[in-house]
Amino acid sequence: MQRAAFVQVLALALSLPREARSQLVLKPTGAIELPSGLWADTVLVAFDTQEPVGTLRRLDGMGEEHAIHAVFDAPAAIALKGLLGPGLKEWNSPGVQVLKVNRLRVDELDNQAVCMLHAEVLVRSGDAYSRRFESSVLVSGDRCGKRPDCHQENIFRAIREFLKDYGAAIRASELTPIDVPPAELTTAFAIDTLNTPALSNAPPRRGLYRTYMQFRSNRPDTLFDFDIKEAMTSPGDNGTIRLKRMPGSAVEQYWGLCDGAQAYVRVGRSFVRLYREGPVFTASVPQPLTYDPTTAMLGGLFFGMIGGGIAGGLATTPNPPILCEVNMLCGDLVPRNRRTAKSDYAVNIFHVSPFAKSESAVTVACENVLPVALTKRQWTSFQLPPRSVGHNVRITGPINAGEISITTNSDKLHVYLIDVKKDGNVSVNDLNEQMRNALMDNLKTEDKRPLWALPRSFYLPPGTPPPLGFCPGGGGSFFTLPSSYSMVFCTRPSLP
Repeated sequence: MQRAAFVQVLALALSLPREARSQLVLKPTGAIELPSGLWADTVLVAFDTQEPVGTLRRLDGMGEEHAIHAVFDAPAAIALKGLLGPGLKEWNSPGVQVLKVNRLRVDELDNQAVCMLHAEVLVRSGDAYSRRFESSVLVSGDRCGKRPDCHQENIFRAIREFLKDYGAAIRASELTPIDVPPAELTTAFAIDTLNTPALSNAPPRRGLYRTYMQFRSNRPDTLFDFDIKEAMTSPGDNGTIRLKRMPGSAVEQYWGLCDGAQAYVRVGRSFVRLYREGPVFTASVPQPLTYDPTTAMLGGLFFGMIGGGIAGGLATTPNPPILCEVNMLCGDLVPRNRRTAKSDYAVNIFHVSPFAKSESAVTVACENVLPVALTKRQWTSFQLPPRSVGHNVRITGPINAGEISITTNSDKLHVYLIDVKKDGNVSVNDLNEQMRNALMDNLKTEDKRPLWALPRSFYLPPGTPPPLGFCPGGGGSFFTLPSSYSMVFCTRPSLP
């Protein structure tokens, strides 16, 4: 197989990135003034801490797209707890209020830096918990460039605004405590018809939604009348509309609108119709007909947290609309087909030399990855979420073992050649570009060995089966770690 053809296969299967990138390490600081009452010294985090909290996409002077992944410099719960200030009480204190964060994302959209947050306030009384408040917040500020401080400031502002909203709800006596089972303390808030009137059978009210929470609660602003017209790009079914006689800068202040019969989400300066599909809403997001870097990279809520990952590759010729779902926690648009969104994590290939002097198997293992056994000519790949420190990979042969550190602070392809000596000793070499290209001329997809990956953190006592639905498609495999607890792994399909 020629190298170019192999690279094409690998790129399609692993979304192989082409440009170098760097990480943005976030160290949020400051002390937020907390609403009255006792607060726990623990922040509960229910989002996937294995993933970055944001991917910032930018175009350079040559029109090439670069991705910068935002990661915390410490475990998310510790980084966020540092913002809650002094006077916190022990977790097991009675009557303490607990901040639970279900979703946190930073990005750069509409030429602004944004932070999306969904959180709850829980109250602990003995062994019982109740939910006093839940809401989502979107804050924005000037575009950051390469400065991390504005994203750190936006995280601080988002949590502060959320707690301000909580304080306002306390003063307005709008809180109704709801019991929370302990099992829900570390799982994301569940959207249903009881907490989201937009999902109920009640007719939508005509008005403008300044925030996503107004849409969720079916409480639009009704003080201002407005007129709509069908957008030129609409196929004639009012699927895309615009507001008459409203400046574009004013339009951008709204999340969406409702004409009294149908709800719409803002897409740039137009509004795209929402369709109810069971517990979610979908929208067919139209694509631009000609390439426009501003549209591609700064689509705002046009693409929500997927940024320019879609538009950058699809904005050169007419394309069908992209079916997106509304994220029911924060209100941003996410592509229904996840393959449409770019995955630009570093790819690290480990290959056992075809000239190895021994036929013995070599085991390659990494943190949060089930070990894979390789023999002569076989290879495997690691595509790991970025973080502020490297990942340790352990290569074990018949005689010896060793560790190397691989970085996720680059989206360049790295190839490591494993050689097995006649006596069973192994050695590992990180190949330079020339040697990497020569090796890839001879790599074959049929020699790829499957990689077992852990999509989310989940710990179980040894022998305990995973809950139903944990792994997409069902099933899961156990790997017992040295500390004697077990982790559940789901299979990742190998290359075709």
